[in-house]
Amino acid sequence: MNAMPGAKAALTQAPANGVLKQTSPTTWLFTPNANFCSLGGNDRFAMSITDSKGNVRVFEKRVVQSKVGDIPSWIRTGLAPSKACANPDQDGKTVGKITVGKSAVDIKRVDYPKSGVLDPPKSPLVAGVSIRHQPLSAIQGSSLIVWHVSYSGCEGKLNTITDAAVDSTFSVVDENGLTTKYKVTKKTIVPVGKYDSDWFRLNGSRQLVFVTCAGKLVKGHHTHNQVVVATPV
Repeated sequence: MNAMPGAKAALTQAPANGVLKQTSPTTWLFTPNANFCSLGGNDRFAMSITDSKGNVRVFEKRVVQSKVGDIPSWIRTGLAPSKACANPDQDGKTVGKITVGKSAVDIKRVDYPKSGVLDPPKSPLVAGVSIRHQPLSAIQGSSLIVWHVSYSGCEGKLNTITDAAVDSTFSVVDENGLTTKYKVTKKTIVPVGKYDSDWFRLNGSRQLVFVTCAGKLVKGHHTHNQVVVATPV
């Protein structure tokens, strides 16, 4: 935070989750503590600024720190295993449903080793929501949803979301049976492993992050991931 040249700054409310230190006559530096960095949350501090004419103004600064969940090294959404299409129930209990247009897709839970490879459910006819991030029923942070794009002519049933235009809407039924309407806000393609930490945050504004494969096939796997972000309507 920079003060006006020639002005005098005084701290009137100290931050609760860090230290505010004056590093020059016109500059103050906020350093968050370790828990605030890892757990996220909100903080604020206030200062009074007295200019060369004696006028006093009070400034309040709000600090928001995102809590980021585990980021997988690779979201492996390329080719599904053989015969996967024959049994969409092999991936466990259904915990929700996403309907894009006339296509309704069952959602299963998926997990992966910390900072390791995230594999979707085996069948391209279903999708998975990561248990290391927010569930479908969450009101903040990101739900990470993954699926295989195809196998031997069996197209990923959730491919409808990558085909959907920005600003188009769809519905989500969560694990409690409640329905929420979402809108596609962003679509992008990134190299495998080059992921934005914002897609994995556990707090802040609510969003769904859909990830499947894209790009060229190299040794049975795609070189890129296609990402779709959606927010509640």
